[in-house]
Amino acid sequence: MAFCCINPSLLIYYRHDPRFAAIDAAAFASKNLYNATNYLVRQAYILRAERIRYSALARQMQVTAPYRALPAKVSQWVLKQVCGLG
Repeated sequence: MAFCCINPSLLIYYRHDPRFAAIDAAAFASKNLYNATNYLVRQAYILRAERIRYSALARQMQVTAPYRALPAKVSQWVLKQVCGLG
């Protein structure tokens, strides 16, 4: 029986797999960016009762280390998830 469609999000990668280190590093960097972005959004809401738009958030985060740790397209998707656009 051939598997024509395998969902990569359902695959399990073990520590001995050669792809594990790259996936682990990307997941760690993505988590850091999500947390940093979420912190900014929460602080703006708590302190100023305002919601930061995606464009302003992207502009503000582009100079940070967590944003630059990932490819730009991936970083933008993480920001969109925090803003509720993704």
